[in-house]
Amino acid sequence: MFKRVSNLLALSLLLASASVSAAFAQESGSAAIGGSVQVTKHANKAASAWNQGDFGTARDEFTKCIGYDASNPEFYQGVIESCEKLKDYARVTGALEKLFSIAPDKKKFYEYDYGVALYNLNRYDEAVPHLKAALATADITPPPFKPLQVNIEDLNGSGGPSIKIAPAPSGGDNKSSTTTSTKATSTSGGLLPEDTPGVDSETGDAKMARELMTYDNAIRSEAIVIAEYEGYEPSAAIRYNSPPKANFHLVELLKGPPFNRALPVRFAFHIPNASASQAPPGWKFDDKAVMPEKGSKWILFIEWAVPERGQYNTYYGSYGRQPATEANLDKLDRLLESHNMKFLQK
Repeated sequence: MFKRVSNLLALSLLLASASVSAAFAQESGSAAIGGSVQVTKHANKAASAWNQGDFGTARDEFTKCIGYDASNPEFYQGVIESCEKLKDYARVTGALEKLFSIAPDKKKFYEYDYGVALYNLNRYDEAVPHLKAALATADITPPPFKPLQVNIEDLNGSGGPSIKIAPAPSGGDNKSSTTTSTKATSTSGGLLPEDTPGVDSETGDAKMARELMTYDNAIRSEAIVIAEYEGYEPSAAIRYNSPPKANFHLVELLKGPPFNRALPVRFAFHIPNASASQAPPGWKFDDKAVMPEKGSKWILFIEWAVPERGQYNTYYGSYGRQPATEANLDKLDRLLESHNMKFLQK
């Protein structure tokens, strides 16, 4: 976290001169590590890199953890902490926005960080309200960020005791549910009917999925492109939770850093929550049934502009891959313009 501003007079001067600063408020704790061996391996690597001051590696490993568990707030905190050390303010804002979307109660602890990051991106008008809001929590001093390492042998299924989940700081929620929502999740064209009343009894995975599966959240991805599907790489290892590498060709960059025209993408078959990760009865890979038509165009919300094992991950699994219909593109354009995110490239 950024160092605490101890002198409120200095804060007032910064706000007056550049409309940038605020009393610091941090909220963290030991990074919660899920029960998956893979996510634990990456979380351990992230913790080790962090403790050695290798913040670039820590950032990348925390990012991989998010690929396995996109609903864990503490993995986003790891990305935020690492990117602040690296002064990678674009990623700080992106990770903070995602953290706020899954754990709104944490926002009050990160107003200062968000404001400073926006300021360093020359987004002064957006920075001021967050820096002023941070004054309200200037007297809060949460514990310093310290990621937790776990012995993999202690994981369930290995004969050892159940893994101990590090308690999430106030505002977090480490729980899951297989409750299924009765609300429709999509309409023709791939748009979520966000104005449809929700189901009050929703809990756990279903509620989280409904809240995350919106374009308003998807546009917080580090990159957004329009791309043409060219095919996939066949493999005997393709399964419901082991999707193929799909090859896309970049048509237009809407947001984010420059990309090569060739875009290898992990073609997720589902969204990343517990209930959706169970393969439907009798599911078998059939490219004619589950893969797009060659030459079709898609909106790809690329969560992080850094490939993992040679592939880019899309926002919230399969949701981050939307048909490039006129309706979808029109909605996306309006949202990008309203948030001043539009990146024009001719």
